[in-house]
This record gives sequence, structure tokens and C-alpha cells, in this order.
Amino acid sequence: LVGICIGLVVGTLFIVRSNFKSAVVQVKDGNRHLIRFRKDLSFMHKSEVRAVLEQIPEDSEVILDLGQVNFIDLDVIETVNDFVEVAPFKNISVEIKHSPSQQHLFPSLANKPS
Repeated sequence: LVGICIGLVVGTLFIVRSNFKSAVVQVKDGNRHLIRFRKDLSFMHKSEVRAVLEQIPEDSEVILDLGQVNFIDLDVIETVNDFVEVAPFKNISVEIKHSPSQQHLFPSLANKPS
């Protein structure tokens, strides 16, 4: 019985740890930025996503790679769409790479190729 309890505690810690890993990886090369999102983007990652997007300077090129994402919370989708709508005012070009099943999540890119 003690072993089962220890196993449950250790398993729970691994689950919590995996959920709090950084969901965003950013690579910079001058004014070019690649922002790659990991497997799942829950509402807990909204502030991290917003902080990374707010750090993008004017006159930049940004690629948002959502190809590996299985789940995207609506709050994160809203944050990305807000960034895409504001980006032209800061002379930031944005390209979103995503799976075809995610096209409906980004209406601001409806007329742009992915």
C-alpha cells in the first residue's frame, strides 16, 4: 500500500512538472524570429506567449510554428490573433505555420498562405 501511494505521488509530480515546462521556444537571428510552440498550449501559457510576442521589436519578421501543437486553448488563440492584427502597425511581418486542421483558428490569416 505504501508503494502504491509513493507511485501515485511520483506520477503526479511528473505530470505537474511536464505541464509547467516552457511552452515556447524562441530563436532570434537579427530581426528574424522563430517562435516554436510545444505540444499543448493551455490557459496557463497565455502570459508566457504574450510576453514573448510583446518582446518582438518593430521592423521584424516572425514565424510562429504551431505545427507540433495538439491542443490550443482559446485564450492563447486570441493572444496570437491579437498579435497578428497589431503586427502590421509595427511593421512586423508574421507567418504562421500550422496544420490544416488549425486553419479555422486563425481568421486573420484567411487570405494568406500558411
